Amino acid sequence: MIKDTSTYPTRPPVYDTVKFIRPSDVSVYFKISMADISTVTPTDVTNMKNAIVNAMATGANRARIAQVLRAFQYASVTQGATASAINAIQVSTDNTTWVDSIEFGIDQFPTISPFNISVVGGT
Repeated sequence: MIKDTSTYPTRPPVYDTVKFIRPSDVSVYFKISMADISTVTPTDVTNMKNAIVNAMATGANRARIAQVLRAFQYASVTQGATASAINAIQVSTDNTTWVDSIEFGIDQFPTISPFNISVVGGT
């Protein structure tokens, strides 16, 4: 039994067991649908991918365990990386089923790679 007397000097809580869970990495995929794919340059694609990777690693939109990751969170940084119009951004954990948001559990850590981000035409 474990007593937390440093935080609670009077009537400390008692714990029978304490478990440590290491979250497993879960790949996140992004699909960016462009209004006119013919106006998107290779530099634009690289810039959009880097913008999402950087946003997931730092700042308010940093990827975290036990959070809801909304594709829309990354709209402004993605649009800021290109002059071409973006129609939609969607996310996936299997690169097949595309949704607007993903809810991660306390045992899941969202990860990203530029290779997991696709830029496509249409919606």
